[in-house]
Amino acid sequence: MVFIYKMAEAVALITSLVGLIPSSPSHKDQGRVTVRIWNGRDGRNHPDSTLEGASGHFPEIQIWDTAGKKNGEYAGYDSLISNTQYSVDVPLTRNSQIGNIWLLTRGRRYLSDAICFATVAWQASDNVPPPDSSNSGVVPGDILYLCGYAWNYSGQSRNGRSLRCGWLDADNTAANSAYFVNINGGVMGNDGIVHQEGKNLCGLGVGVASGGSHARKRALDGHRDEHKKSFGNRARVHSTLSAIDLCDSPTSWGSSFYSIKEGVFCDMSTKTKYKKCDGNTTGTCFAYESNEATRKRDATSKIVLMNPGAVSIATPQEFIAEYFTIMDLNGTVIDDGKGI
Repeated sequence: MVFIYKMAEAVALITSLVGLIPSSPSHKDQGRVTVRIWNGRDGRNHPDSTLEGASGHFPEIQIWDTAGKKNGEYAGYDSLISNTQYSVDVPLTRNSQIGNIWLLTRGRRYLSDAICFATVAWQASDNVPPPDSSNSGVVPGDILYLCGYAWNYSGQSRNGRSLRCGWLDADNTAANSAYFVNINGGVMGNDGIVHQEGKNLCGLGVGVASGGSHARKRALDGHRDEHKKSFGNRARVHSTLSAIDLCDSPTSWGSSFYSIKEGVFCDMSTKTKYKKCDGNTTGTCFAYESNEATRKRDATSKIVLMNPGAVSIATPQEFIAEYFTIMDLNGTVIDDGKGI
């Protein structure tokens, strides 16, 4: 019942995002489709970042018609995406109906620098034949979370709702990331989605493939140290989002995370939760002021969770309630969240 509720909620979310669909491209030749992807905010490119490594390679795009034939493609972009949104026009080879939109990382190119997409939207030019239900649509990154693939909080919000992002990656670095996403235009399109039951979204609406369970285990086994190497010098802090949900999810991936609302820190390298230390805490807890886990009343059993050298990651009063804030281990603000 919880799964059905969440999937029904996903349908409502998708219908609320239709304003993100790009404007119709000019109709030339056999028609064309504009595909636009919004990424999670990435600290490598943006001072207002909330997620490390979210902007990688833009995937190969393929448009297929309802007869099951490829009808247009874009080869992908093997340099880092520098913006939180990026769009391409895909010219069609035949003037035929849109069946499926593919996002591929193992096609003509091997696109191995992952992106974490918050939203994918498409819009056909006005000379592409109906049904109109498949000619435009929008798919949130939440769909990968709901269907059991790698995700994180994107730092993007729409209509007052925080969006998750889904990891798309050729080499499965993110463990259970998707290496392709196949969107059924008729099911997920702007008009078609309102008629769908939540159970139809995974598989029928959006087809996804990952490296599989063995690849997932290899990635997890080999990536524990990589987590600390990649993310160990930053702590993500949020006042309202849940560190518990992030830590308890077997498919979440990304930076370690502290929730002010919950008073809980999630060490993402081990998926271990620590409560904030206070006068009543016993056992191992998270020392908020020194950014490390420690065993109360036993200073010799400290467990350092991130790179040493931390002095403070500041106090809750220094964070704006509605926004992400990223600070380095010296307490220097990297992102004040005002870009969201």
